Amino acid sequence: MDPQPLQAEPTDRLYQSLKKAKNFFAENLFGGTLGSCVLTVHHHNKFAVRFSPIRWKDAITGELVHEMTMNPSIFCDSRSVRGIGKSGP
Repeated sequence: MDPQPLQAEPTDRLYQSLKKAKNFFAENLFGGTLGSCVLTVHHHNKFAVRFSPIRWKDAITGELVHEMTMNPSIFCDSRSVRGIGKSGP
């Protein structure tokens, strides 16, 4: 396996954090029985994580999968997220 570059792209860093959060919730809230899950990101003041069972259908396999929507502010420094794309210090 290739080592991760020292400076991963912002999207890569975000989705690495999403995967870690999904794995944490899958183990701690679902006892490791979550199954297939689509991860989405949405800023919303009223929730940190929202689970929607059987929300998607895999177009290739026909498998029904869950959706877990995460508010990135629960695991990101919002100052860093807002800073992405700005030039200068």
